[in-house]
Amino acid sequence: MRKFTLIFASLLAFVGVAKAQNVSEELYKTTPGVEVKASETEGAQYVYYLRNSKYSSFLTFNGALGNMTTDVASAQKYTIVASTNGYTIHWANADGTTSNTKVQAGGPPKIWATENNASGSYDFTFEKVGTAEDAAYLLKAVNKSGRDLKAPSASDASGSGYYGTASASNTEYVWQFIPANDAAKEAAGWPKVKMLAGDATHGNLTTFSSTKPVVCPDDYQVFTATYADNTLSLEEVADRVIPANTGVIVKGAEGSFFMVPNATENTLTSALIATGAEGKTVAEDETIFGLGLQDATLGFYKVKESTTIGAGKAYFQATGSEGSAISLSFGGATTGIHAATIAAESNAPVFDLSGRRVQKAVKGGIYIQNGKKFVK
Repeated sequence: MRKFTLIFASLLAFVGVAKAQNVSEELYKTTPGVEVKASETEGAQYVYYLRNSKYSSFLTFNGALGNMTTDVASAQKYTIVASTNGYTIHWANADGTTSNTKVQAGGPPKIWATENNASGSYDFTFEKVGTAEDAAYLLKAVNKSGRDLKAPSASDASGSGYYGTASASNTEYVWQFIPANDAAKEAAGWPKVKMLAGDATHGNLTTFSSTKPVVCPDDYQVFTATYADNTLSLEEVADRVIPANTGVIVKGAEGSFFMVPNATENTLTSALIATGAEGKTVAEDETIFGLGLQDATLGFYKVKESTTIGAGKAYFQATGSEGSAISLSFGGATTGIHAATIAAESNAPVFDLSGRRVQKAVKGGIYIQNGKKFVK
């Protein structure tokens, strides 16, 4: 458990999350709709790991011969490309582009990877099994009967027993496509987070929430908040598992990374409120505080009426007379922040739809501030 202290004052920005990296295989989830998202689209190359459902192990290759591995770091990455009869499965090059080397169901019952072999089966169709949230597929060979893709065991290194006639009841034939590059993760809807550049005292922070449970990569910290006496006290979440619709604070290196869809649900209580998929627009009678950076100092600042906090963020809603700043505590050490002022983004000039600057927005009118439309 860790804590830290800050004070806030008016708002500025709310940003997202993100830095792609490998995590332990049990935290991966499959990609719904891989048959639509797998092929190259508008220059975006989607790269996947191919995991067997029964063994929770990944298809890799020992030379040109397929075998299984439980270690995602040693798993082969693939691109799935539309073909005349279905899809072909290619090795992904080190730079993420598509290789000429294709996966084929050769004989005897082994999987090979070659550039071309007319006797093998290159073309597959994907028959979806499982739920929409945890979709998986039978890889049905088009060119050859009885050569549907099968995993023999989690640790098999012989390459034997890699194909047969697929059945959803036999989970040795059930495969999941796990996003292995940024394009595939974005296509699959993995939440991407951009850290808010912080200060020398407090480091980099951002608020975060998701409509689905996720786990944060292990080089970032996750905190829930409790409120008392004009202070939000932050407590670290040891396993970094964030339940759906739960507001948290993330601390770590500046930059971007992906949250990973989580296979195990968790329960957390936090005083921070999730903004949801649509974001949160501050109403006239609400007192809302959000994380921002003002005068090179991080803080939670009061958010101006009609400002919209983006989707995938979190905020604190006050019910008393907290003023324009609230203290944030990581472990009891309190760092004072100067008296709150209106942050630059909230204090930007307001224009009507004709581009004329207005001194006071009239309720019901449509205006533009910081390049965004809002309704008073």
